[in-house]
Amino acid sequence: MGSAITPDTRGRRPGRGAYLHRDRRCFELAERRRVWSRAYRRGAGDAGWDTSSVAALLDAAPCGGSGQRSR
Repeated sequence: MGSAITPDTRGRRPGRGAYLHRDRRCFELAERRRVWSRAYRRGAGDAGWDTSSVAALLDAAPCGGSGQRSR
C-alpha cells in the first residue's frame, strides 16, 4: 500500500515531515536514494510512495533553483 507525500509549503501541517530544497535536482536525488521510508520512519518494504504532487510543485517553480539567497 502506497502513501501520498503532500507538499507543505508553509510548514503548518501537523505530523512528521521531511525537508526538501525547492530544486528539481534534490528531488531526483531523493527519488534515486529512496529516502522517503527513512524520512517518514516506515519500513524499507513500504514501496509505492506517490510523489506526483511534489513533482508538480517543482515543475511549477521558476527555473534557477530555490530562489533563496545564500548566507
